[in-house]
Amino acid sequence: MGGSSGETKRPPQFVEDAQRDAINIGRGASMLGYVPYQGPTVAALSPMQLAAMNAASSDARAFGYDAPMDARSGMPETMTMGGVTGYSPYPIYLEAIERLKETAPAQYDFIRSHYIDPVTGAKPTRGILNFDNQVQQALQPPSGGGGGGVDLPPPQPSGDLGQWLSDKLRRFKTVNLGMPTDVLPPSEFDAKKGSWKKGGPF
Repeated sequence: MGGSSGETKRPPQFVEDAQRDAINIGRGASMLGYVPYQGPTVAALSPMQLAAMNAASSDARAFGYDAPMDARSGMPETMTMGGVTGYSPYPIYLEAIERLKETAPAQYDFIRSHYIDPVTGAKPTRGILNFDNQVQQALQPPSGGGGGGVDLPPPQPSGDLGQWLSDKLRRFKTVNLGMPTDVLPPSEFDAKKGSWKKGGPF
């Protein structure tokens, strides 16, 4: 009477597959980076409007007023997309990007390294993709040797696979993520239940 059977219930396989697909889609989307809008946002004057304004300006000059020769004086270049002519903020965006590259090149490179190359499609050098690779490397069975100059003994495989995984992940967080060892409580893996204690490995 009472108690529990100790069995762990898992969701149906199709649910796990859908969750895995959703995570992979999210990871792919996170590498796209910002895609700026390149079309017009403010409509330009129509030919009839320009003709009327230029005619009024010509009449004003005839009476001695200092009126511009062209109603478009001082305005940026227009662009036409889908039959609509207007002004686009995209040139301003490009100029801002170039200014960032000139004034803060390291910051620009760091931001860009998290996303694919928009021209070649080359994969990012930082971010989720690289983090996953580091996790896989950290979980490889130990082959002896030290760990990047960090004063942390290399984990040794033993009969308790869960404890070995905990040690490996603890070492990964210290070496690869730069977390100090004195503030890292050890993660605990329950090998019988197949799950992490204390909120997970990270």
